[in-house]
Amino acid sequence: MFDMHKLHHFRTLARTGSFNSAAAELNLTQPSLSRSIQALEKQYGVQLLERQRGRLGIQLTQSGHQVLRFADQLLNMGDSMERELTGRTHERHPTLAFGLGPMLASATLDRLLDHLHAQYPGLDATVVIDATSVMYPRLLNGELEFYIGQSFGQRTSSRVLHTPFAYTPPRFYVRQGHPLIERSSIPIEDLKSYPRIAGTAWNDSLSRLPSDQVAAVRATLRLDNYDILARIAASSDAVLISPHVRESTGLTAIPVEFAPQHELHQVDMYCLEGIGMSPVARSALQRLKELVDELMAGIH
Repeated sequence: MFDMHKLHHFRTLARTGSFNSAAAELNLTQPSLSRSIQALEKQYGVQLLERQRGRLGIQLTQSGHQVLRFADQLLNMGDSMERELTGRTHERHPTLAFGLGPMLASATLDRLLDHLHAQYPGLDATVVIDATSVMYPRLLNGELEFYIGQSFGQRTSSRVLHTPFAYTPPRFYVRQGHPLIERSSIPIEDLKSYPRIAGTAWNDSLSRLPSDQVAAVRATLRLDNYDILARIAASSDAVLISPHVRESTGLTAIPVEFAPQHELHQVDMYCLEGIGMSPVARSALQRLKELVDELMAGIH
């Protein structure tokens, strides 16, 4: 017989990644939560967690991942049944917490939120706009349902699933009247004569390039606010490196001879393995993909 309370305890533990965080969220003592997980293991005759001294956070065994998938399905079905039978669909406001890299947020967030609030009135949304190094641990702590970002530099965990989301090739933007703007082709070496500005993730991604290319495209100013970066480029000779800028910035793309590896401009979607996506999260991801595809299709 299914014990939905114990399955809920296990899913919460898998999502938050620690007994302390899960116990606090469930309003249990840590020993009570441990006994609940041990009882679940005894009931099914499997080990759900790797138990090694010094391990940071929890790690699920193969059986643990399998039980988590079933637990997620059963608990979601139970929630759906209760809503259908009791008519409590609108008792609680829908919630969503997710993360975006700064460039994607600058280019898509306003239209994404318009879409979500139209589809889910009363939505309580939390958006983290930061680098992967910040969003990755917040995902592991259960604070985010998903995030979209680059894959450079974070420690990996078996609890995290990541899949390719979009390809956003870098382009080079300058102000009207910039010395480079009238040229039909610009060797990459010519960028060395100008300040180069980009988000903080840009330089981290350059480790895969030849050293001579790195010297030419390495950002000399890094800032995770693309509106400010655009204003700097619009009032100076700085070259802004970004997949996209708003038309209102007045900046123009220049034809730099630069063909980076595919991985350099890939962004991935990260979520917790075995934890099902909420309907709001699935809608957000679908709309985000549409918006990114529109941006990339509009760039020639």
